[in-house]
Amino acid sequence: MPITDESRYHLHQRLEAVLGPQEATVLMEHLPPVGWADVATKRDLDHLASQLRLEAAATESRLQASLTEVEAGIRTGMASSEQGIRSDVAAMEKGIRGEMATMDSGIRADMAAMDSGIRGDMASMEKGIRGDMATMDSGIRAGMAAMEQSFWAEVRRLDNGVATLSLDLHKELRQMQARLLGAFLTLAGILIALSVFPRP
Repeated sequence: MPITDESRYHLHQRLEAVLGPQEATVLMEHLPPVGWADVATKRDLDHLASQLRLEAAATESRLQASLTEVEAGIRTGMASSEQGIRSDVAAMEKGIRGEMATMDSGIRADMAAMDSGIRGDMASMEKGIRGDMATMDSGIRAGMAAMEQSFWAEVRRLDNGVATLSLDLHKELRQMQARLLGAFLTLAGILIALSVFPRP
């Protein structure tokens, strides 16, 4: 039956009649404000601790799975980006080499045609053509060097992003483990208190 204020009052009066006012007051102060069925037992606390351990393990497992999935996604993205950049560089290099080959063929054809009629001007023209080719080669090499530098800078940036994300996730995992450890220690303190000061 539920304990009401009226039933507690009648119990107090009865205890005063049997034990005396002071003893009745002391005894009433040691009674729980609710029924004994609502008071947590050691078994309840053990069950709660078991549930907390299961939830902590599940949370840690989910975090590890999320971390693995994020790392896999980032690595896949990096691999795809690197492959695309390498393909673009290879295609550009092939195109440049093709254009250079075409240009070289044209220049050689012009030189052969001019050789038959203008041998006197051929040395000067050849010098100019070689200068143009050297300038073009220098520009192409500089462009390729800049592109390679940009590519490796992007790779380093992605590596730094992966490292930062991994550190953040590990930090969050350590914080969660610390909070769970605090909860376990609090629960252990309650269990110790219950064993040292048993319920009357």
